[in-house]
Amino acid sequence: MATIRKLSNGKYRADIRKNYTFIQAKTFLAKKTAEQWASDMDANIEAILNLTPSKIKNLTPEIVSEMGGLDLFQKLGIELGSVDVSPQP
Repeated sequence: MATIRKLSNGKYRADIRKNYTFIQAKTFLAKKTAEQWASDMDANIEAILNLTPSKIKNLTPEIVSEMGGLDLFQKLGIELGSVDVSPQP
């Protein structure tokens, strides 16, 4: 669930929470951009939470990155196990 609020400096802050737990926040110049980012993050979170254990096991580092990164998976309590998400040289 996302909350968008206008800051005193005129920017907009999007806060993402799931089950009353803070997940991520980001600041934007435009409200529309904040809303789009929040919508994308909500969609990613739902997609991550709907993954079956077998699909989680088969995730590649690229897919993890596209879905929001290792940090997002960890904040949602999803263990990636054997997925190597370290940067490749």
